[in-house]
Amino acid sequence: MPSTAGPAILARAQTLNALLVAPIGVLPAALGDPLHPFQVGLGPEILARRRPEVALNVCERAIRDYVHSFSYRHAAAQPGSMRYDLDGNPIEPVSEKDRHDMQRSCEVDQERARQRKAATALAAAAAGAEMSAPAEDALSSGS
Repeated sequence: MPSTAGPAILARAQTLNALLVAPIGVLPAALGDPLHPFQVGLGPEILARRRPEVALNVCERAIRDYVHSFSYRHAAAQPGSMRYDLDGNPIEPVSEKDRHDMQRSCEVDQERARQRKAATALAAAAAGAEMSAPAEDALSSGS
């Protein structure tokens, strides 16, 4: 099942397209559109289409933000995923090495997210315990 565009990746695609003289077909245009991994070496083609007033580093950053997103990497990690040209045409399968690297990268991100969530829950529980302790102390000393 192909990965599809959610709000975050769609916003990144729209940001990138806004820097270009015309939208490129490889990027999703609406929520639910499929995500297409870029053809290897597509970056220079995208940069060649940037608006004259857009600095090179701004466009490079937008491309990086898009391809480093979890959604993009997840799309590339799927079995049978294909790489697409600038116009959105399938060109070649994602190599097994790239697919494996993307899978591993996604797993690492998911584990970090689980750890952050657990740490946040632990901190919230500790804060809640500290807040109730003075009230309990006041009640026990007042009896």
